[in-house]
Amino acid sequence: MTPVAKEVTLNRRTFDYYTANEYTSVRLKLYAGDKEQDRTDIIWEEGASADFVVNEDAPKFWSLSATANQLFSAAGKSAASVNTLPMDTEEVKLGLRIGTPGKLSLRLSRITGFTGDDEVILGTNIRGGMEVGSGKRL
Repeated sequence: MTPVAKEVTLNRRTFDYYTANEYTSVRLKLYAGDKEQDRTDIIWEEGASADFVVNEDAPKFWSLSATANQLFSAAGKSAASVNTLPMDTEEVKLGLRIGTPGKLSLRLSRITGFTGDDEVILGTNIRGGMEVGSGKRL
């Protein structure tokens, strides 16, 4: 029996994700002040599914700490830390679990594969007293 880490036929998408920069992708990070709290990666790829797919998406592993601030993207009905989506996907749902109140910021820390004509716009659709539908260009 060969352990998965030694397997030479690793899933192409899993291998390519960590070794190539030709993907159309963004990495978003959640900060409290200057301290990084969490991050999520969103990747657009031909033939990908909007639902959670093993070996393409990575599930969100929730912190056991009640004070942890956490960021994730929706992969179908699942929470993902890495979410691979079809190329025609224009809207990605993000989620937050806030464990510590205070000023938080969401930062675009990496963007690859987009052209000069593409835009990444962050919009809000938050329940609980915040304005719904405002947008910010990143």
